[in-house]
Amino acid sequence: MKNQKTGGRTAGTPNKLTRTIKESLEMAFDGIGGTSALTKWAKSHQSEFYRIYSKLLPTNIKADVETTHKVDGIFFVSDSNEAEIIQRYLGDNGRVYINDQE
Repeated sequence: MKNQKTGGRTAGTPNKLTRTIKESLEMAFDGIGGTSALTKWAKSHQSEFYRIYSKLLPTNIKADVETTHKVDGIFFVSDSNEAEIIQRYLGDNGRVYINDQE
């Protein structure tokens, strides 16, 4: 039989030291001017600011993207089959010419 865990903190709950340090950092941040002081510092230390900020960005992003592309313009092709396919795709948004002819 496996030993079942009893007591302790719930998964995802930070330990007391982590919570205390985080609270202390927030108090120090507020004590030195908060967001306005950080903004002033960031303007004069942009490279350092972006180095720190980049560590806060997610490294993986999962997204489902749907897009519609509008293609328009003039196309010159050498083959009538190719011209037909492109014109069908373009609809009224462009013109296809075969060997310099419409």
